[in-house]
Amino acid sequence: GGSVSLQNTSSLIVDARGAAAGAGEKPGATSASGTLGGGGAGHGGGGGKSSSNHAGGGVYGSALVPVAQGSGGGAGRYNNHAKTGGAGGGVINMTVGSSLTVSSGATITANGAAGIDGDIQSGGYHAHVAASGSGGGSGGSILINVGAVYGSGEIRANGGKGGERGQNTYNNGWGHH
Repeated sequence: GGSVSLQNTSSLIVDARGAAAGAGEKPGATSASGTLGGGGAGHGGGGGKSSSNHAGGGVYGSALVPVAQGSGGGAGRYNNHAKTGGAGGGVINMTVGSSLTVSSGATITANGAAGIDGDIQSGGYHAHVAASGSGGGSGGSILINVGAVYGSGEIRANGGKGGERGQNTYNNGWGHH
């Protein structure tokens, strides 16, 4: 069989090419109303719950034969203002005859996308709470059938970071309008 080599800045990337936000096999929970953050999507491990306790998605897929796409993170929300969750990572399934070399600086990734941070809301006495951040998408799958892998490059299928909760800034004075 033949060999494949990814050199220096070469990459094979399917980041955020899996399930869309809030979709997939085990997406993060999305808030239907209120001021709540979205949960992170699950895949090889459970997704993280949001700061407002919206559940993360559960575990699915196979550690021995990983072929499932990542799920999408749940949306964060303040009333009708939603922050879309991150998309899940895609799938790489390749067969290489004898060896795969992933040289330093080269990458093979199927990462989930990060969630979106909530807004910073400012105002006086009637300021509202800003939209809470959304959940990150879960990593996808990388399955490489090969005799040997060489090199110091990176092979990753990580979940995306959850979005930060929005913040409020208030006017502490009793000023008149």
